[in-house]
Amino acid sequence: MSGSGVPHVSRIGVNGVGRCRVTRPHYLSPNISREMYISCLIYGNIYRNTVIAGAGRAATDIRRAGKQERLLSGGFLEMAEGAQPGDLFVVTLDDGAKWYFEAIRGKKKSLRFVCQGEQFRVVDGVLISEGFYPKLSDPWVKRHTLLVSCLEEIRRLQKGGDIQLPSARLASPQQESKSYTVELVTTMAEFEQEVRCDPSRWCDGTGPDDADLKDVDQSLLSTGELLALLHGDRGVALLQLSLPADMGGNRLPLLRPFIFEILKRIDEAKDIVVHPSKISGGAASSFVIAAKRQPFISWAAYLSGLGVQASIVAESEFYKMIIGRMMGYRIQNIEHHIRSTGGSLDPSVYSLVDRELTTLSKVEPILPWK
Repeated sequence: MSGSGVPHVSRIGVNGVGRCRVTRPHYLSPNISREMYISCLIYGNIYRNTVIAGAGRAATDIRRAGKQERLLSGGFLEMAEGAQPGDLFVVTLDDGAKWYFEAIRGKKKSLRFVCQGEQFRVVDGVLISEGFYPKLSDPWVKRHTLLVSCLEEIRRLQKGGDIQLPSARLASPQQESKSYTVELVTTMAEFEQEVRCDPSRWCDGTGPDDADLKDVDQSLLSTGELLALLHGDRGVALLQLSLPADMGGNRLPLLRPFIFEILKRIDEAKDIVVHPSKISGGAASSFVIAAKRQPFISWAAYLSGLGVQASIVAESEFYKMIIGRMMGYRIQNIEHHIRSTGGSLDPSVYSLVDRELTTLSKVEPILPWK
């Protein structure tokens, strides 16, 4: 992904032991003053002040988030009292660990929260786990057998403690007495609009001058890539479903914010195809997701046949180049990736890749494809 910058949101942090503070993120436009945030504390009520800053523009959207006295009685009350479906919160513990909670619509229009594949409700400021999300019996999940098997394995590891469940940390008596903050990061609508306005961040690949991704940017990377595909700005995208523990299996893109909601939309889309992709032995699995038109549909079948993985770097210069071309990355960024992973750029690789792409489909890729 080129560039950093996912939605840029001011928030009011609520301390789990009953203290309230106002923070101004460093990455917001400098013409947004701290006083603007402090002004949201009015007449005993607390407001969320969401600021989207990008390309020289700044806009504010202030929404009431609940009574101050209710908020101060428990940090998670901000999520319960003020949240709407699509809101994304980050819970930061005193050791710096961050957990992202996505608000979703539950049964009978009740509000629920999802974090790392676990569903919660909030009662009197306390997190109550309701089990795993989504259900393996959900129709859209059942239509993808690879997704079902990956979720079953992930949940086995979570139950055994190999992958930590949020409830094991956040809802424990040991954590209850410690300090934490609950902050609004963004909303699904705001983030999707950000991707629409500048899809290049999620389509161009990583360039030599791009800064390292911040925690929130990394958490929303796969989300932005899939949204760009849904919007027609990408022809092919990859999503990692499973990985061995020593390769990052405890922080899978599959469990990151908004991914399940976007996979539902992809499942319902008539113009998108999803291919399973597994490496030999099944230690790692991915989805290859593509527009249902040439050349993207042929490219997706090719990548699936190779067992290409979103989070595993290809070994040869040829495969690094052809995968990058199929992903739609800028050629300069593909070349940077090859060099930065110890490869060399032999001129013959370019012609071999061109020949292979032409063999797969004679149709030139056109973006946006819809």
